[in-house]
Amino acid sequence: SCIYSGQNPATFDKYFYVQYDPRTRDLRHVLDDGFTQRPFWKLCSEAGKRVGVIDAVKYPCTKPLNGFMIANWGAHATKSKKESTPDGLWAEAERRFGRNPVGDVDRIDSTQESRRDMRKRLLRGTSMRKQLLGWLVKDQPWDVFFAGFSELHQVGHHYWHGVDQTHERHKEIVAQGLADTIECVYAAVD
Repeated sequence: SCIYSGQNPATFDKYFYVQYDPRTRDLRHVLDDGFTQRPFWKLCSEAGKRVGVIDAVKYPCTKPLNGFMIANWGAHATKSKKESTPDGLWAEAERRFGRNPVGDVDRIDSTQESRRDMRKRLLRGTSMRKQLLGWLVKDQPWDVFFAGFSELHQVGHHYWHGVDQTHERHKEIVAQGLADTIECVYAAVD
């Protein structure tokens, strides 16, 4: 990703899970570890800085690392494993704070009950993530800290038409009383 490597996206080996392969003239599946550019936290680590990285979206755990990293505690649609460095940190985070409750946002339907449930899970996930980050910021030594809030991306999957008054389903989500869901999730992160 651009923010991780500072590279132009045209130079990426991976820009989507399925992409055209000019060698075979066919589509190929590319995993999250398809990035070959070094992320900025790896460069900082190699320069002697202690880094902390939590849920860098669609990026696998970087090892070795001078510091700590938790990959996929609550990341969206990831294809890499739930992992940490040091090795036990992911399990400790889950023990202290539980599993991220959001789950697969692509598996909900447009019923009011399903959307209300997802809204609750997004807000709970945001609250839990803030607690997790607070613990890591206080208890782990670091010089550079980077955290992803996947809830900000996930909320757009099913609630954008609550913001977009020109969307064909805007009235539906307003009638469900959920048009402010994006605003609520962003406010919870803030």
